Amino acid sequence: MRTQHNIIQGLQIQQEELRAQLEKMELLFDHLLDNGPDQEEVHASLQLQPYLGQNGPNPFRRQTRIGYFIPPGFNQAAILITNSEGKEIRRIMLIQSGRSSLELRTRSFPPGNYQYSLVVDGKLIDTKQMIVVR
Repeated sequence: MRTQHNIIQGLQIQQEELRAQLEKMELLFDHLLDNGPDQEEVHASLQLQPYLGQNGPNPFRRQTRIGYFIPPGFNQAAILITNSEGKEIRRIMLIQSGRSSLELRTRSFPPGNYQYSLVVDGKLIDTKQMIVVR
């Protein structure tokens, strides 16, 4: 029963994130349509921004995949993993720009809720939740 609850909770979190992304895209398109096809504004609005995806599967037992995007020209990027108390338990340095993903193995993590964050050039980009079950 608890595992089903965790799965439902994870799906609800993913749904909320997708809804927020869709709203941002709708606002951008509405703005571009209302203001005409100004090329500089279109280019500025569509600049590549860092992005952190929701891990999958979530919840998971031993390993999960985290997708991300880092624009060209960054100096330093990392994914930080923290436990439910906010203590950093792992830091994974990212060395390439572009769209990528990492396979996270969590055999040493006890079951529970964890957060992971993308930090690019000292700026926190986003934080997501993941759930380890046994």
